[in-house]
This record gives sequence, C-alpha cells and structure tokens, in this order.
Amino acid sequence: MGGRVELDFEFMDRFNDIGVLDTFPALDRTNGWQKAFAKDIEGFKSFYESTGRPNADSAIYLRTRGMNAPTRQAARAEALRWQEEQATLGEEE
Repeated sequence: MGGRVELDFEFMDRFNDIGVLDTFPALDRTNGWQKAFAKDIEGFKSFYESTGRPNADSAIYLRTRGMNAPTRQAARAEALRWQEEQATLGEEE
C-alpha cells in the first residue's frame, strides 16, 4: 500500500473511535468521503442523509462531538458521554 492509502484507512478508523460507522475504501473519492475528509460536517450530513440511513441527526451529532475533541482520547470520552445520554433518553421514553 502507498502512504496515501494507509492514511485513508487510518482516517476511516478514527470515525470508529467515536461510534460505529460502516466504512469501505472509496478509491474514487466519493462526495461523502471528500466532505468527511475536509471536516465539512454539513456536507457529510447531506451525503449521509441521501443514503437513506436512519437517525442521521444523532449520528452526525456524535461525529461532530468527536471531530471537535482535541485528542483521540477526548473523542472517545465524548462518545461515552453520548452513549450515556442516549441511554438516559431511552429510559425517559
């Protein structure tokens, strides 16, 4: 693998540090990939929603919290807080 491809896989793995996001190599650099890589969260949200996946707002909110965290460890902590919030919301219903 070339250096660029390895960086691409590392980038995809970082999304999984803050939640579960099914990823796959998009060697043609799809619009969603380009938006995510550029940290254009609104553009990525549009792409995500266009795929028909459920719970786009919640999924994007989680990833925004992780993206804005200063470190990978802080992103993981944000993900844990988000999970706790989701569990609390589920108990209220």
